Amino acid sequence: MRRLSIYLLALVLAALALAGAQPLAQPQRQTTGLTPSTFVFTVESLTVIDSSADRGVVQLTVSYFGKRTLLSAQAELELLCNASVLSGQPVALGSWRPGTAKTFQVTLNTTKAKPICPAKLIISWDNTWDDSLASLTYEGGAVLMDLSITACWGENVAVSVSPSALYSGSPNLVSVNVENRGRESVSSIFLSVYPQGAVLLDREVPAVFTLPRLEPGQLASFYLNLVPTASPTLQVSISYVSCTGSLVSRTISIPLFTASGQSILVAPDPAVVTAGSPNRVNLHVVNVGSVPLQGVKVVLSLQKSQISVNPSLLDVGSLRPGEDKVFSVEVLAPATASSSESITYQVFFTTESGSISSLQGAFTLFTVFASRLTITSLEAVPQQPQVGSNLILAATLVNDGALPIYAVNVSVQASRGLTPLRTPYAYLGQLNPQVLTSVPFSFRVDEEGVHELRVVAYFRDPYGVARVVERSILINAVARQASQGSQGSSPWGGTALAVLALVLVGAGVFALRRRVFRREGS
Repeated sequence: MRRLSIYLLALVLAALALAGAQPLAQPQRQTTGLTPSTFVFTVESLTVIDSSADRGVVQLTVSYFGKRTLLSAQAELELLCNASVLSGQPVALGSWRPGTAKTFQVTLNTTKAKPICPAKLIISWDNTWDDSLASLTYEGGAVLMDLSITACWGENVAVSVSPSALYSGSPNLVSVNVENRGRESVSSIFLSVYPQGAVLLDREVPAVFTLPRLEPGQLASFYLNLVPTASPTLQVSISYVSCTGSLVSRTISIPLFTASGQSILVAPDPAVVTAGSPNRVNLHVVNVGSVPLQGVKVVLSLQKSQISVNPSLLDVGSLRPGEDKVFSVEVLAPATASSSESITYQVFFTTESGSISSLQGAFTLFTVFASRLTITSLEAVPQQPQVGSNLILAATLVNDGALPIYAVNVSVQASRGLTPLRTPYAYLGQLNPQVLTSVPFSFRVDEEGVHELRVVAYFRDPYGVARVVERSILINAVARQASQGSQGSSPWGGTALAVLALVLVGAGVFALRRRVFRREGS
C-alpha cells in the first residue's frame, strides 16, 4: 500500500513538470475593453485684467491631469450674478495633453455686477486619444467647476486740489479733495501730501491725513496753508482698502500755478496739449489785485523749449480788479515731445498814478503723446458672395501714435443673413506704433441682398483712457447660380479664392510693414 502511494505521487509530479515546461495555450492580449480614464482639472489662476465701469476682462488658467489627450476641448463661463458674458462662447481650446495648462480670456458686462460674483466653469471635450494604444478611445465628456470672481468694478477714487492758482509771497489756503466716484465704498484712507516749490505752514512735511471710510459719491477735503517759492507741485500719495479687502496705493503729482507779483495772473485752459498736432489753448489774463490797470501787455517767452506759441504778444488793454480776459493762442508741439514745459511771461502795465510797472510769472503746459488706432482697410472676399458660400473679412489696423496702446479688443458685428463661422472677436492686447496687424473673420452667407459688417476696436491709450474706433463695409450677396457645363464647379473654388485673397492681403501688409521699417531705419 505504501509502495502504491509512492508510485501515485511520482506520477503526479511528472505530470506537473510536463505541464510547466510546455503551456497548453499562449495568452492573448485583451483588445475589446478599455480601462476608464480619470479627468482632473485645476483652476491655476483667475485674474481680472480690466475692471472699468461697464465692462471687464477675466483671464483664466486651467491645468489638466489625466492619462489621455483631450480632443476638441472647449470652455464656457456661466455667471451666477447680475453680469453677463459679452465675448463669444464656448471658447475653443483645441487638443489638450495631460499635465499642461490652457489660458483664455472672457469679456464681461459689469454694469450691474457685484464685487463677488459666483460662476461655473464648464470644460467639455468631444473625444480622447491614448498614446499607449495609438488610437481614439471615444471618451467625450464634461466637468463643472465652481468659481468666484472678485473685483471692485468701476472703482475710481479721484484726488484734486483747489484752487489751482496761488499768489506768491503770501499764504494760500489750499484744499486737497478726495472723492469716491466708484460704485463701492472704500475704507482706511491714508493721504500723504508733500509740497515741492512751496513752504507748508503749521504742519510737518509731509502732511498726513486719514479717513476711516468714503462712501460712493462722498467727497472729503483736507486743508493746507502754502506759500509758493517757485513753480509749486503737490506730490500726493494715497492708499485705501478696496471693497474686496485688498490694499490699493498710488502716487500722483498735481501742478499748481503761481502769480508772480501782486496783481496779474496768466493761466492756460486746457493745460495739456497733444504732441504732433496743432492745439488751441485759451490764456486767461486775470487782475487779481485791488487796483485797475491800463495798457496791459503780456509777452510770452519760451527759451530752449520744444513747443511754440503763436501769438507771443497779447495786447490786453485795461483790466479792472477781478476781471478776466481770455485770449486764444495756437500751441505746436513736435510728435516726439512728452514733458512739461514752463512758459514764462512778462506783464507790462500802467497804474492809475501813471507809472509804468512790470512783473513776471510762469505757467506750465503738459505735452502728451497722441494715441490713435486706425482701421486702415476692410477687405471682403469675395465681394459678391453667393448664398450658401463662405465670406472672409480681413480687418487691418495700425497704431498711428508714438506710444504703444493696450487692451486692444477687435470685434465684428454682422447684419442678419450672415452667420459667423468662428469667434467674432479677437483680443490683441498691446499694439506697438506703426505696426500693421490683420485680423480675419469668416461668415456663411445665408440670405441674398446687401449686408453690413461693422468692425469695432476697443483699446486703452498710454494714459489709461478707454477709446473706441469703428468702420463698416457693405457686401452684396447674390443668389446661388446653377452649375454650367458637364464638368460642373469644384466645391473648393470659393474656399481657394478666399484663401488666395487672404494670402494677397497678408503679403501686402508684410510689404507695407517692411517699407515702414526701412523708412524708420533710414
